[in-house]
Amino acid sequence: MDRDLINAIEKQEGTAYLVGGAVRDKLIGGPAPKDLDYVICGIPHDDLLSLLGKFGAAKPDAGRRFGTIKFRRSGTNTTVDIALPRKEISTGSGHYNFKVEFDHSIPIEQDLGRRDLTINAMAQHLTDKTIVDPYNGRQDIIDGIVRAVFDEAFKDDPLRMLRAAQLASRLGFKLDDKTRDQARKSSYLIKNEPAERIYDELCKGLEKSMEPSNMFRHMDKMGLLARVIPEIKRCQDVKQPNKWHGFDVYEHIMHAVDCVPSVDLVTRWAACLHDIGKPETMTNNGGVIHFYGHEYRGSEMAEEVLRRFKAPVDITRSVKTLIHNHMFEMKMEAITVKACRNIVQRVGEKLMPNLVDLRIGDRLASGKPAVTMGRTGLFRKIVHEIIYSPNRVLHVKDLTINGADLMALGVPEGKIIGEMLSKALEWVVEDPAHRNSKGKILEFLDLGEKK
Repeated sequence: MDRDLINAIEKQEGTAYLVGGAVRDKLIGGPAPKDLDYVICGIPHDDLLSLLGKFGAAKPDAGRRFGTIKFRRSGTNTTVDIALPRKEISTGSGHYNFKVEFDHSIPIEQDLGRRDLTINAMAQHLTDKTIVDPYNGRQDIIDGIVRAVFDEAFKDDPLRMLRAAQLASRLGFKLDDKTRDQARKSSYLIKNEPAERIYDELCKGLEKSMEPSNMFRHMDKMGLLARVIPEIKRCQDVKQPNKWHGFDVYEHIMHAVDCVPSVDLVTRWAACLHDIGKPETMTNNGGVIHFYGHEYRGSEMAEEVLRRFKAPVDITRSVKTLIHNHMFEMKMEAITVKACRNIVQRVGEKLMPNLVDLRIGDRLASGKPAVTMGRTGLFRKIVHEIIYSPNRVLHVKDLTINGADLMALGVPEGKIIGEMLSKALEWVVEDPAHRNSKGKILEFLDLGEKK
């Protein structure tokens, strides 16, 4: 917030504070926070709206109901939330079941008391830079602890339980024992939360954690995992006594989501869901355990999970495709240009980096002490050469001929055109550098160019 705006606020006997996660992140010493939230004490709502309008675009958010103003400073493209101090009264079990009362005369300490976690219940005075910290959030940052502000915090807003889990994971903090126990008692209330809000919290933990498995482990201890993603919970204690795995399915998934090289959301969702089909497909033949077809069942289940969360369609489709195709042959002699090209054609060029990263995470999470990555490295090298080759041919559209060329040579319009182009594609991909010319393709198809 600019100095001239702060001065104008103070001239009207108001006090401006930066609040919430931005204060937390400043104290932790991480990257400069992108989302900035402010509270202005001492100025009535309509007067504050009028004042802000002199410095930029200001409008009440949610129809003035919550005392929050969306403000964009003139000359900038950044919109921030500016609110009056408020108190919330729970009217039921749910994220939106609140009666909100805002009042410019409420002290900042009382406003902070309605927040979720102590590390989020701090404010910084914008003039003298002092920290208002009535719930010892700064000490909890030093100690690395995530703690609820008050005993009923999760009952008032069950989504806060997931926020506690994902924040503890992102920051590498511990979950306060009392806070964990409070969550276990309230975990059944998560069913009242909007699916898309649950998805948002899970995505924050997946994208922003060095080790996203910690979010799921915290959720499990809080009694949330079985209620939010029971498909992962059911993988616990599903043994994999074979030469490829040293962990049960659950532990393998936890390690895989930590080991994928990319923080890409699609890759991490695929990693945490890639083996959820194993419990349903497990067979035990005289002590020999197999999970035949788990990638196909798992891809269907992953789609069900993400649809349940109302995830974006493109993410759901991509995760399903990755899981469906993650069990390809990786014997050294099988890693040929032709085999790799077939995989690229099935999965698509866009998703191949994700598939490579998923494979790396899957391998590193084996639980076996001596995991070599030579075959995976060779696969990645060949795939890279295929995708970025100047002679790349993966689809019919990459051929130097098309349907119009064939019809010009007398081939009748219809099904036969597609069949001939598909036949040409199969032949060209064997040696695209030398075969993908119009003359050679027509010769292969027993067609001569008209003179």
